[in-house]
Amino acid sequence: MREVRHIFWQEIVKRKLGVQSAKGNVSGIAIAMAVAQVFSSTAAYAQSDVERTYHITSGPLDRTLVEIAQSSKVRLSYDASLVQSLKSAAVDGTYSPEEAIRHALVGTGLKLESTPTGNLTITKV
Repeated sequence: MREVRHIFWQEIVKRKLGVQSAKGNVSGIAIAMAVAQVFSSTAAYAQSDVERTYHITSGPLDRTLVEIAQSSKVRLSYDASLVQSLKSAAVDGTYSPEEAIRHALVGTGLKLESTPTGNLTITKV
């Protein structure tokens, strides 16, 4: 079974805040934050066109993608096996989130696709 990564606030909450119960389930606080984010997703879509300055060194592609998604608050999905053991290009400059992700994907054999609803997906070229 393939693992698919969906990076959005739920993932960020788990990684950044570490809010999990002893059984590993996301706590009520994390769920509330995730639900609030879903209801404010229109704002997240609007932010996807906003240019930001990135200073990300080349390194593991997964780490770079998570960092871009966290800082720009965009929905980003990809099969984890696609990015496993791949190295990203450095992303240093002012870019929209889509431009930053495309820059990180240079030389990986992967591409970024965007839907009208603002979802971003990484697939093979």
